[in-house]
Order: sequence, then structure tokens, then C-alpha cells
Amino acid sequence: MAAPLLDAEDYLAHQGDDQAHALRTLMDAIGQSFPELEMTLAWNVPHFRQGKDYVAGLSAAEKWVSFSPWSKEVMGAFRERLGSYSTTANLVRIDLDREIDSQLFVDLVQARLAELGV
Repeated sequence: MAAPLLDAEDYLAHQGDDQAHALRTLMDAIGQSFPELEMTLAWNVPHFRQGKDYVAGLSAAEKWVSFSPWSKEVMGAFRERLGSYSTTANLVRIDLDREIDSQLFVDLVQARLAELGV
């Protein structure tokens, strides 16, 4: 049985170069914009948290990374801006060959924080 992951850096170390680079881009943009958020692992993937509330989650797959603002309402409010991405009701898939629009994901986090009343 594999050892449990320790933190977000450990998670990144277990990813391919392209996945780790994309996740690092998102993590840095969000972390710099919202230094008050805590980076933690939940369900074995990195999450940003404000107190007990989850604000955004990240994960890696073979051909993309995903971002979730933990809110169907936030996803719906950004439907137009997310139009060129593959999405579900809860997450955005970012193809590994795509340039990441960091501001879009910072705006999603801001909207989630506003929804939480932070």
C-alpha cells in the first residue's frame, strides 16, 4: 500500500511534469491573490480552505488538471467565461496543452469567497 500524501507539495511531486506545472500555476496565482487561504489536502488532492469552508480544489488526470470552486452557483455564474473549457456542474477541466488564464481562476475563487460571505 502506498504511503499517504503529506501535503500539496507531496501531491505535486507525484504528478507528471505537465500536470505539476499546470497545478503550480493555479496554486501560485490563487495563493498570491489570497494569502489568507490555507492550502490543505482533502480526499488526497490539494484544496484551498478558509476556516472550515472549502474554497477551491485541484486535481490531476492524465490529459488535464481540474479546478473546482465547490459551488454549482459559482460555476453557473461563470458559464460564459468558462465556455471554451470542458466543465461539469462542479468543475473545470484544463487541458495540459492550454495556457492557463490565471485571472479567470482567481475570479472564481473571489466569487466563491463572496458566496461564503468572506
